[in-house]
Amino acid sequence: MLGALETFAFWRSRNGCGEDVRQEDLPDTDPADGIRVRVVRAQACAAPVILYVVEGGGHRLQAERPRPDADRSLPARPGASSRDVDGAALTWDFLLALPAPK
Repeated sequence: MLGALETFAFWRSRNGCGEDVRQEDLPDTDPADGIRVRVVRAQACAAPVILYVVEGGGHRLQAERPRPDADRSLPARPGASSRDVDGAALTWDFLLALPAPK
């Protein structure tokens, strides 16, 4: 199993990205939670390669607008959840931007 940085490196190689990587710290919308989010984007790729680094957070996906029919009996994933990003919306937007299979 690869960690986040190794997975990012794999996809950079797979998508023929250049050496340039851009980083951006997102606004800290909840300073009291102790979590910061940084976006790392590989440049000059055949397909987007983006890593969201959640410093101080755990392995939880926080949806800004949870589904009303969500199964709340499932155990929570460990760690704190950031309110700086909506993980479900980011994932959905990324998938929608991909070309449709032929």
